Amino acid sequence: MRLLAVLLLILPGVLLAGHGTVLFNQAYKAEETDPQGSIPMYRAALNAGLTADLARAAHWRLFFIFKDQESYGQALREADYLPPTARSQIVTSIRDRHSLKPEIVDRYLAALREISSSDSAKRKSAAHSLSQIHEVAPPSLKRRILLDLSENEFEEAALTLVQKEGNDTEGQLREADLLIFMGRNAEAETLLQKLYIKDELSAEQKTRIVYLLGRSRRDSGRDIELFRTAEQYAEGDERARMRALAAYSLLRQGYAEQARAMMRGVPVGRDADIELLDLLLRAEIDQEKKAIRSLVARRATLKEIVRKRRDSYLASRALKFIGDRD
Repeated sequence: MRLLAVLLLILPGVLLAGHGTVLFNQAYKAEETDPQGSIPMYRAALNAGLTADLARAAHWRLFFIFKDQESYGQALREADYLPPTARSQIVTSIRDRHSLKPEIVDRYLAALREISSSDSAKRKSAAHSLSQIHEVAPPSLKRRILLDLSENEFEEAALTLVQKEGNDTEGQLREADLLIFMGRNAEAETLLQKLYIKDELSAEQKTRIVYLLGRSRRDSGRDIELFRTAEQYAEGDERARMRALAAYSLLRQGYAEQARAMMRGVPVGRDADIELLDLLLRAEIDQEKKAIRSLVARRATLKEIVRKRRDSYLASRALKFIGDRD
């Protein structure tokens, strides 16, 4: 009788760990072709229960995915579960990528940790620190800092930084992008129309202007035409991105089958939004089981997107589609 009681206590944990191992193996396999999609799968594996070694391995995999994507704040949070060498790898990655002094790297990482805090005073202090670092940062890190601020609800601070940088074409394009992100589409369109009549615009700048105009006129009917125009200016991966944006606009306007037809053959690459669009269309239109399972595995991530982002149409639609599926 005593043995039975012990087994009843142990068995659920064993079964749970077993389920976690299955999820870990699925995530590891998925990571080869879909690193972004494997993130919620590793999270699910950790929540289901893993042995100590497998849990450490899951945190390492998440750490490397975030570090490779330069999502340093999330990589830092995974490093909390890992040996000190993990944090050292983040420091080295930032220093080598952006040619920063060690003390600036330390300040940057400290600010990233605090900007996701639930303490509003710490969050404001972190945003101020990031703004100061932005002033002395190289262009590659400036772009990353603008993202760090915008993704953590400090869009106004990011906009102030962009406006202080100057009034050249690149600065105005970044300003228009942020204005659209903030929902200030009319201001963005006025700025873009002034830009478009400038002489000596590069093909890449023309692509971005037409693309941003399309975003500012989303759901107006003209956005699809603008994205297709931008596709003609664009080259390589950017061309595929413009086609995907036209497909996204078709989906929002109720033409899901046409959107799926437009997305066929478009390389997804490492753009998380395009990848989610492709996954959703494969699930909705093709009823592809693998795509449906992948959306279900991302449920927690999709909810987080809806919570944090203004433009969460794809995530909201995906959540509605999967409903209560397991």
